[in-house]
Amino acid sequence: MKASNVGIKNVGSLSTFLSTEKTQAEYLKCLDIAAVDAKKKASQLASKLGFKVGDVIKVVETPNIQRPYPERPMLKMAMASNLDTAPSDVEAGTMQFTTTIKVTFKIK
Repeated sequence: MKASNVGIKNVGSLSTFLSTEKTQAEYLKCLDIAAVDAKKKASQLASKLGFKVGDVIKVVETPNIQRPYPERPMLKMAMASNLDTAPSDVEAGTMQFTTTIKVTFKIK
């Protein structure tokens, strides 16, 4: 309804998004967390197995950024309801930032 009031006629594909800068900043935070976690796990295993972690040999990163999409039941309900009674506020969605890194270390 709000979009219609300001002259927007096609609102069938509204989606939530973050700016490129915010997306990159959040993704880099994921990389920081993954890198620290990889080093801690390698050190823990090394100490229990009687060796030390050396230099990094290889890093393989697999990013996964999931964009928010409206939930199907809510979408169906909104489509089935009368436009005059449909909620007019756009609710905030969430985005998940995950990455998987595989790190190969030399051992000492």
